[in-house]
Amino acid sequence: MNIIKKIINIISRPVCAGVFVASVFIFAFVFVALPAVYIPNNSLSFQLSTYSSDDYILLFILTILSSISVTVQIYRWKNPSKTCKPSLPIYGTGSTALSAAFAAIVGTATCAACVAPIVSLLGLGLSGTIFLLKYKFVFSIVAILIILASIYLSLRND
Repeated sequence: MNIIKKIINIISRPVCAGVFVASVFIFAFVFVALPAVYIPNNSLSFQLSTYSSDDYILLFILTILSSISVTVQIYRWKNPSKTCKPSLPIYGTGSTALSAAFAAIVGTATCAACVAPIVSLLGLGLSGTIFLLKYKFVFSIVAILIILASIYLSLRND
């Protein structure tokens, strides 16, 4: 069974469908509403007005892929593969956490005010912010590839 069919099979289960829908709302909130809430003098309407159509497409892709990744990880945790050794079904969790964190940084990298606090927490300052904004497309592709790799590695042993 190919990976897309496996994903559809997992998401078609009632509990997994609920996890997927909840994850979509959570990731959408994290990517859009948190910057609107935590940046002084910012509102949701202003935050949404700063996004271009490319940003909306990126946020949609990251939200869906991150939600699929979380749903697959929860499914794998609850239903370990019979072909894996007992310690292997949980190895994908680390890559999911990494991809979610990376996607969150990329998801908020659509405006300088949103990404500056995150980059400063990493100790990179203004130059890191400018670098991240300049190469936002490259970081977005890398984030998407990491999430896709996480999903693939989680489902390949069925």
